[in-house]
Amino acid sequence: MCPALSALYAKITGKSRTFASIRINNDIRCELAWFTAHVKNFSGFHFFKSVVWSQHDTGHTTMVAYTDASSKGLGVWFPGEHVGYQCPLPLNAPKDAIFFFEALAICSAILLARSFRKTTCMIVYTDNTNTFDIFNSLAAKPVYNRILMSLIDMLIEDGIDLWVYHILGKDNLIADLLSQYKNRLATLLSPSLIIGTFIPPQDALGAPKK
Repeated sequence: MCPALSALYAKITGKSRTFASIRINNDIRCELAWFTAHVKNFSGFHFFKSVVWSQHDTGHTTMVAYTDASSKGLGVWFPGEHVGYQCPLPLNAPKDAIFFFEALAICSAILLARSFRKTTCMIVYTDNTNTFDIFNSLAAKPVYNRILMSLIDMLIEDGIDLWVYHILGKDNLIADLLSQYKNRLATLLSPSLIIGTFIPPQDALGAPKK
């Protein structure tokens, strides 16, 4: 539930007066309401729900995805399912913010994973260090925080444990090619690859959940 404090932290940053009042804005109200809604439905901590697992535990309940973003679009690749997805950069997103799109690609991977078999563990690889950091710390600036909140909603709803790992760009070629719409090269590297399109989670872009 760490993302519930993003807007509040931004509001008090730089303040030095102890016990001073602050004005509550819409972002703070929405994040605290999000926190409250999850706490009301919280089923408690299940310490023995799953064992410790890592990127090497790729059994039938673990799904693996590679994600990337370019100046043209987003790319998501599921090597185990031999499927890749791509979409153009959303128009209703921050301009010139490649970091935002890298994070959105990971959030999209969780949404797309729902189309496949039921999974309880998911591993996502990214070649962007900032994106790796926010998904492992669950702390982000307000402009990126809605992506974290969207992702956490899906993880809680589907009961998925997620690990995000950083890899070098040279090890992320398929997702990179998909994000650039270089489909012919992608299929040369992965001949059995099936390529589809997708729409990113709209609540991650600021649209209210229906």
